[in-house]
Amino acid sequence: MAREIILNGNLLQQTPARGGPFDPKKAVRLLRELTKTISEEHVRSCDEALAAMAPLIHQQMPWSDDTFSRIARYGQIYRHEPLAEIMQSVLKMSLSDWLKLGLAVFSVLDKEPSVLRSIFFHLPGLDRQKVEQFFALTASSIEDLKPRIKSQQIYARQWGYTFNPLRESPIIFFGANPGFIFAPVPQLLIWRITDGIYYDLIKSGEIPFAKAFGNACEAYVGKVLKVALRDKEVKIHGERPYDSSKGNKAGADWLVSDHTGHLFLECKAKRMTLPARIAGPGESMDKDLGVLAGYIVQNYKNIRDAMQGLVPGFSSSNLPVFSVIVTLEDWGLLTSQLENRLHALVKDAVLNAELPISMLVSHPYKVLSFFELERHAQDIAKVGIATVFSPDTAYSRAEYKGCLFPETLKELMPDIAEDAGFDRFQ
Repeated sequence: MAREIILNGNLLQQTPARGGPFDPKKAVRLLRELTKTISEEHVRSCDEALAAMAPLIHQQMPWSDDTFSRIARYGQIYRHEPLAEIMQSVLKMSLSDWLKLGLAVFSVLDKEPSVLRSIFFHLPGLDRQKVEQFFALTASSIEDLKPRIKSQQIYARQWGYTFNPLRESPIIFFGANPGFIFAPVPQLLIWRITDGIYYDLIKSGEIPFAKAFGNACEAYVGKVLKVALRDKEVKIHGERPYDSSKGNKAGADWLVSDHTGHLFLECKAKRMTLPARIAGPGESMDKDLGVLAGYIVQNYKNIRDAMQGLVPGFSSSNLPVFSVIVTLEDWGLLTSQLENRLHALVKDAVLNAELPISMLVSHPYKVLSFFELERHAQDIAKVGIATVFSPDTAYSRAEYKGCLFPETLKELMPDIAEDAGFDRFQ
């Protein structure tokens, strides 16, 4: 809605001469009529309804992640060396300064419609240059936003799912008075200072970024497992290199074992591409699902080698073995269409890799986001690996901790942690 108002707000004024006040009720009514018309024209069967669900799921998923858990998760990832060094060189400030500014601006704009940005020059430990750099990366004028929004617009069934430039520039200022800023959707600023940094790093062209980012994500998964399963009779191992007929191999990123079973985890930072997210089932989605199927087969190779005795110290002890692919962001594979399509691609990839097709039954696979892993790990602590990962098993889920790393912001910003009440988040 904010996107459309920026682009077409003058058309929503009350008088024919467009000199009257803006009518928000009319804006809501027009947008609802548009989405209803799109549905009526493109959804006429059960299959079409399921296809339409895919982009809708991706649009809604980010709102399910609570703010503090998201900040703590990305704070843990970005502080991992050498990623922290790359990030600081790109943002021209430390992670601590970046989050401090982001949280301060969010907390003010979440309560006030607009503020003078000069008030942030007085934040502890920050100089004016860093504040201006922060706004250079997160703010834009109305005049600059309009052509950027227009270039992304698609007036078709994907209208509601195209990239919104407000994700990149959630803070707005007016050319006539650039001293005042406002955020039409303050939550977008939280997304900008967390997962949004990824795109700054991508655009920077830093050659070691991909490896550093992947290593940071892998390390975070290990932290989740160790924190959630602390004081439990569970063994957690990282990569254990071994020799195979095809040379030296690293094995699964993480291997978790308890008295009920074993879990092979492969960590991937790759996100589903925008064309796949907004189009739903089809060529673009198949391309992304093919990549995901390749990750699943990669982990099946890890399991095969382990079952053949190639991985040092591993013995299944006749306990069930499960495969899990952990992705930074949720791929939203929640409809039967996408689940079935992924499974078909996995079967083809398993056969092409000359692996036994029976592995799909003997070692069931699952795709989890980091958000989901944080909760599944807490379930393991309560009921064990086999209960959590056996297909169609019903169990009473844990009362989840909203955040596994409540100390993150206190460690990153000790100068303001106590006054901000960071110790209250558990």
